[in-house]
Amino acid sequence: MEADLPVDLIIGWLKTEITGCAFARKFANEPKPATIRFLTLRVAPDNAQLGDFLHAFLTQAAGEHAAALFIFPKLRTDEDIAGLLSTLTRNASFKLSERPWPSGVNRDDILARLEWHTPSGHRSQALGLAPSGIMPVTRRAPFICLFLWPGSHENIFRSEPYPTVGVADMKFDMKESAYRRLWDKTIAEKAKRDAEEPNASASFREVAFCLPQRVRRLLEFQS
Repeated sequence: MEADLPVDLIIGWLKTEITGCAFARKFANEPKPATIRFLTLRVAPDNAQLGDFLHAFLTQAAGEHAAALFIFPKLRTDEDIAGLLSTLTRNASFKLSERPWPSGVNRDDILARLEWHTPSGHRSQALGLAPSGIMPVTRRAPFICLFLWPGSHENIFRSEPYPTVGVADMKFDMKESAYRRLWDKTIAEKAKRDAEEPNASASFREVAFCLPQRVRRLLEFQS
């Protein structure tokens, strides 16, 4: 198979300590991250077929009980991210909304939340990555990416009744003791990194991207 440099670079980034996620490092260090489908998309952010294509790819990944990580190496700017998010909503399975900052946080950046309606009827929260200084440090990857879990609540060790699903709901093939060790390590490491922005860290968990006000005109939010 031909080497895919953006995929290799993202896997290499996931192997580092930057994300603070012990699960990401575990998956990235496997010989072939079988539970994640990586896909490089060299497209413009306003590609009209993009939403339909991602929807079909995610639907197939859901049937394989695998997450999907889309890499967009040709996208560079906050305007590109805004265009990408709005383009995806041309497919009715995607929903873009804005989240408010908590009281006491003196920031006017836009918190953009992207959800995808899964075959199981859940709303899956997309996790965004980008080489952007207003993104949380744990999400500043080499490329703009979208990471989605297209399944249901398949993590048997996560009993909290969350109304939505996300990457934490992935199916984990490990013993509970090993899962708990990775979970505790992740919580501890993320707490250290969140100390850089203590009042904003909780808000970042619910959104795909943090974007500057200048791109608001490009965002097509749904109620």
